[in-house]
Amino acid sequence: VEWDLTSCTPEELAQLRAWAGLYREARGLLHSGVTVRADLHDPSLVLHGVVAQDGSEALFALVRTTSGAARWPGRMRLPGLDPARRYAVRLRPEVGFARRHQNADPVWLAAAVGDALEGAPSGTGLEHATEGAPSAPALEGAGGGAPSAPALEGAGGGAPSAPERHAAPTPVLTGETLTRVGVPLPTLAVTNALVLHLTALP
Repeated sequence: VEWDLTSCTPEELAQLRAWAGLYREARGLLHSGVTVRADLHDPSLVLHGVVAQDGSEALFALVRTTSGAARWPGRMRLPGLDPARRYAVRLRPEVGFARRHQNADPVWLAAAVGDALEGAPSGTGLEHATEGAPSAPALEGAGGGAPSAPALEGAGGGAPSAPERHAAPTPVLTGETLTRVGVPLPTLAVTNALVLHLTALP
């Protein structure tokens, strides 16, 4: 990092420590896994990642590089996962909270957002990341082609309404849903990105 660290604020130093910590945690996966890239219809979006050789873990980054015409990005398939396994899905807050464009997050992902903010490193400012953002229940009954959420395993056959942050469990989805059916992901603001961390369950 070409940065005079002696000039950093305490918040900037906390962010740098968080970034470095995430890299140390994911270094083995990043240097030994298989690089994958999703085939998307929207040229303003990039979805790429690294999947462990045995399919036990993966990191994906969704990036919006320019303005897009679509209000909803639609279902996205996460390539390279094992369709026969189940994966816990978390957002990694160490890279910062990605700004959304108008729309609320898909309901199934609301739990991952809450889980990420619950574990956000102190001093990074992420405790205020969702202030002013639309809430997940806005998706219920929302017209305009809003995608429905896939059911979470063990959730009684439906997606949780997630009315409060941290109230819902970490989402668990099958590899078949993630890699073959696809899931709706947030509508990001331009030049924003989010990182999904998937871990296979026993």
